[in-house]
Amino acid sequence: MTHETNKDYYLAILFHPGGWSLQPDRLAKYDPMYMISRRPAPIETVAGDTRITAPYVVTDGARMIEVFHVLDVAYDLGDPSYRQGNHSNDMLMVYLPKERILVNADLYSPPAQGAALTVSTPGMRTLYQNMLMLKLDVAQHVPIHGRVATNGEFVKLVGKTLTSEK
Repeated sequence: MTHETNKDYYLAILFHPGGWSLQPDRLAKYDPMYMISRRPAPIETVAGDTRITAPYVVTDGARMIEVFHVLDVAYDLGDPSYRQGNHSNDMLMVYLPKERILVNADLYSPPAQGAALTVSTPGMRTLYQNMLMLKLDVAQHVPIHGRVATNGEFVKLVGKTLTSEK
């Protein structure tokens, strides 16, 4: 699963007709030829503004995850300090509502345990604004890089309280 802007990249990488290595693995040897067949490529995408469209939901009946497109909020807020450049144009975040866990890559990575607090980055402020817009009730942040942190730690780093902006 990826953002729709990444689909062509993954199609080129995963379903390239030529070999990619000196010792091809099973994926490289099996060429399903999705590009010329009528079968759709097995790549699911998320697109659009999740404030307008519903999030992408995956469930097994007992648990559910919601996948959201991270919006670059600099224009919406009229504040250029939120600019992410091209980094968050195709960024996704995953929310587990029952567990109140938010998973993201690169927008927020908590400092190591016992390390000094860092200053908030545009990515952290963007994540915070997306949490507010989507009304996510987050208890824990699980970054792709780094340790698990509480939402209290995150809010302290961002320098705001969730109630002050509601």
